Amino acid sequence: MIEKRKFPRVKLSSRTVLSQNNVILHGRLENISKSGALVRLVPGTHVPKGSEYDVTIYLDGEEFPLQISAELVNINFNMLGLKFTAYDEVTETRLDSLSEISGKSPFSGGSQILIKKLIPENKVKILVYVVVLLALVIGIILQFYLKTGKWTLFLGASGIICALFYSK
Repeated sequence: MIEKRKFPRVKLSSRTVLSQNNVILHGRLENISKSGALVRLVPGTHVPKGSEYDVTIYLDGEEFPLQISAELVNINFNMLGLKFTAYDEVTETRLDSLSEISGKSPFSGGSQILIKKLIPENKVKILVYVVVLLALVIGIILQFYLKTGKWTLFLGASGIICALFYSK
């Protein structure tokens, strides 16, 4: 499936309140972008598609919640797809900063330690080699000392190769 989103989604779990007239719905934010959000409600909550809501998102560690107007564009069980229809400049700046904090790619690493170069690359490479060497030693001990069977070395080598290709 081709990704049609204009802005990257950021996984974020935050308390969220949707309000419309006298109706208040409590949920949990699953992810958010500059143009919309995915919110999980309590199962069994009935919500009509196409409805407009005032959305309040309480971000951890921030004094003021995000205030956004949104249209409900998708419902899947208790998951609501919201399309943002209006927010102020301050909220726009805060949404931009959420995308920057998370890194714009879901493949950039959750902790951002390598991306932000908090650990030098050469130190990471040394650690990788030490862990691979340790895995080889453990594999040899399992194979020849504990006699775990004919597949031990093959499966261990496969795991090491997969880990090395994954980390490239």
